[in-house]
Amino acid sequence: MRISSPHAGTGLVCRPIGAALLVHPQEGPAGTAVELARTLPPEPGHTMVVVDLPEPGGPALVEELAALVPDRRPLRLVLSRAGSGGPGSLAYALAERKRTEVIAPDGVVHPVPGGFAFVADGAGWLRFRPGAPPRPAGLRYPVPAWEPGTPLRRLAPGPGLVAEPIPAGLWLRPESRPDPAPVFDLPCQAEMLTVVLEPSVPVPEICRLLAALPASARTRVRLIPHGTHERAGEPVGQLVADAFGAPVTVHTGLIEWAFATVLSYWPRRVPMPAVPKVVRYRAPVPGLAEPHPGVFRLTDDIIVETVQSGLWVRGGTEPMNGGEIRAVPLDPHRLRVTVGDPGTPPSRTLADAAGELVERLEPAARQAAGLIFAEAPLEEEEPVTQWMRVETESAAETPEVPGDDRIAPDHRSGPAEHEWLRRTLGSRFDSYASAVSRLLAQRPGLRGEEGTARFPEAVITDLVAVRAYAEGASQSFDQALRTGTLGAFRPYAGCIVSGLRRLPTHRGPVLTSATLDDAQWARLRVGEVLTERGLLHALATPFVELPGTVEFIVLALTARRTGFLTSGEGPEQQCVIFPPDTRFKVLAVTEGRVLLREVTGADGAQDQTALDRLTEVAANRDTVVPGRRQQLETPARFDHPLGLT
Repeated sequence: MRISSPHAGTGLVCRPIGAALLVHPQEGPAGTAVELARTLPPEPGHTMVVVDLPEPGGPALVEELAALVPDRRPLRLVLSRAGSGGPGSLAYALAERKRTEVIAPDGVVHPVPGGFAFVADGAGWLRFRPGAPPRPAGLRYPVPAWEPGTPLRRLAPGPGLVAEPIPAGLWLRPESRPDPAPVFDLPCQAEMLTVVLEPSVPVPEICRLLAALPASARTRVRLIPHGTHERAGEPVGQLVADAFGAPVTVHTGLIEWAFATVLSYWPRRVPMPAVPKVVRYRAPVPGLAEPHPGVFRLTDDIIVETVQSGLWVRGGTEPMNGGEIRAVPLDPHRLRVTVGDPGTPPSRTLADAAGELVERLEPAARQAAGLIFAEAPLEEEEPVTQWMRVETESAAETPEVPGDDRIAPDHRSGPAEHEWLRRTLGSRFDSYASAVSRLLAQRPGLRGEEGTARFPEAVITDLVAVRAYAEGASQSFDQALRTGTLGAFRPYAGCIVSGLRRLPTHRGPVLTSATLDDAQWARLRVGEVLTERGLLHALATPFVELPGTVEFIVLALTARRTGFLTSGEGPEQQCVIFPPDTRFKVLAVTEGRVLLREVTGADGAQDQTALDRLTEVAANRDTVVPGRRQQLETPARFDHPLGLT
């Protein structure tokens, strides 16, 4: 906001406000000018003069100011564009008239939270001395410790990217400028250089910018992601730390409800989920005892811990696998309130305490909060492929389902399919249904249109089918679905596809692979649109060892997250499944790798944006050599020639 006044008085008044002199029309100053004069700190050896006028004015204003300010004492003149025009500026004329130094802005003055003044759209603050040309004096007052050596003007550090100075530091963004309001409102920290990152900025370009900073500024950097805090399931801070080879500090300053406000990530030696250190945090509610840093006591037996994804409500004993909760990345749209320990069903007392905590949170946090329960693993069960080997006599008893063996992606299962699944699974159905019922209690949104019923039969049955399939996918069943030869197992496929529609969507890069022959490889041409007729498995994590000879990196739009339905561990927990008849457009083909984006009916032409994002993922993936990537327990399900059969 420019410091100015709507008044048009003919005389000026000068009075001390805080450490400054405030010059304003006789009618009175604007509130913004008063606030700025009150918050700006004194500058040793200079008189601070805040001028509340719409424009710098002409010779008459020079004479009025010269009569109001002290003689022969250097001045800092806080008036937008008072230094614009060089020798023809008001600041130059005032320096000549008073025979003293005048520091003034070539641009618009923006008040910054924390008692700073930032000059935008010009050369910044300029230092005028009698008989000498102006010299740069930085963009900010007071001058932060990190400002010397940092860019004073907008730069282009990479193709299609801009590094723009902002009050708090730098804004690394695409050339198309997003809404600058929240970025320009970030407070300036004297000891910390803030680098705001837009989601589309590749990690290598972030590292390139950090490397270009002077060492004195580089050690003070804190990153603030604007929007998503993760890339392909990994925190962006962790990816930058891994690629840059040095610790990285991430601030959550653009998310008002975040409780872990500053996180520190260290480079990983192996590509496994890493737990950042919570450096700074806020108490969830006032008045809680804090037996350990970031750990608050709700009751004698229940504590709440600040973690990067939100809050973790648990018992007082530290679990062996607590890193699983602490490694979950921050979702800028959702405050995760995790309840209980991984692999252990939470008690009613623990769940009630978490619910009461949410009700006590501040309004913004309460609105963003969602309870996430740590589900206990089921007992060991036989894989689905065993119960799918039914005899011919059993198949003959299967109720008929209208239609052929193709399953439409928007298919809704019916009573006949539900009955088939219950009878075929037998006692296993009840075991799966119990776990699904607990999940529905934790995630009401999965109930869909039947959400008014407590435990709707259709929802339970559909999700049982998805869980059974996700834990024991059969290649023969997958092939039957792709070729439309399901036969007796069409009801099973119908329930799976119907259940996938109820699961949350994953929008972002995923990986899968294939072992291709020469004819299939020849079909992979840029611009080609491939249709996958079956259920395609992929992984929303970049650092995994894939089984095929060619890897596919896909920008997903409608893939469904299935990891929370299963009881497994490892990278398979990041599995997503695309519904049948999903289409993919080939964007790039290189030796051993294909980049594609999912094509929907109304997504428009997004090829270049998608290609840029996928290229970044590929570059991140290449930072970890194949021998050090995570191993899959079930690699075969991620080896399929996407859309080529």
